[in-house]
Amino acid sequence: MKPLVIARPEPGNSQTAATARAEGLTIVAAPLFAFESVPWNYDNSISYDGLLITSANSILQAKDLPKDLRRLPVYAVGPATARAAQQAGFADIRIGPGNGQDVVAMAAVQGAQRLLHLAGDPHRPLHHPALTLDVQIVYRTVDLPPAPNLITALSGPCVVLAHSPRMADRLRRIATARHQIDLIAISAQAAKAAGPGWQSVHWPDTPSATAMLACALPLCRGAVPGKTAG
Repeated sequence: MKPLVIARPEPGNSQTAATARAEGLTIVAAPLFAFESVPWNYDNSISYDGLLITSANSILQAKDLPKDLRRLPVYAVGPATARAAQQAGFADIRIGPGNGQDVVAMAAVQGAQRLLHLAGDPHRPLHHPALTLDVQIVYRTVDLPPAPNLITALSGPCVVLAHSPRMADRLRRIATARHQIDLIAISAQAAKAAGPGWQSVHWPDTPSATAMLACALPLCRGAVPGKTAG
C-alpha cells in the first residue's frame, strides 16, 4: 500500500489525516503552509447584499466578525465552507455550484449587487459585470519548511494531495521521485501548477478535500492509474 502524503495547513491537515486513517491508509501528515490572521476593517456605512466566502479559512481566521454581518446571507463555496459559516452563527447560507466564480454568478442571478468578499492572501480574484465585490483580506498563507518525514516520503512511491496551485508548485520543487508519485490535485489549475514528470495526475470533478480523498483511495490501495484524469 502506498502512503498518502497530506501537506495542507491545519486544521485541515489533521481532519484529512483522520478520515484517511479511518480508511486504513498509511499517512504522512506534514503541513507545508500555515494560516495567519491579519487585521481588517469593516465599513458599516456600506450596504452589502451578502458575504462571499470561498474558503472555510476566511471564517475560521477572521477575527471579531461584526454582529450585523451575521444577518447577511453567505454565498459559500462548498459544504465545508458552509459548515464553518453555520458554526460561526450565520443562518442564511447559500452553497453555490463549483468554484468561486460559479458562486459569484449564482449571487448575481439571485439579485445581489454588492458583496463583501472575505479572502486570504493570496487568493483568486473574482469578477462579475453585475456585481461589486469588496475584498477584505482576513488571513495570509505562509510557507513552512518541509518536515524531514515529508522529504523522505516524496523521495519514493506515494500518493500526494495538492490542495491548491501554490501547494502543487511547492510539491513539484521538493518531490525528488515524481516518476513514482501519483498526484491528486484539487483542480485542473493545480494540476497544471504541479508540472510534468509525475507517475500520474488526477483531479476530481468537484473541487473538495473529500473528493480528492476519494480519488486517492484506490491509488493508495494499488490500483493501476491512467496517466491523467479529470
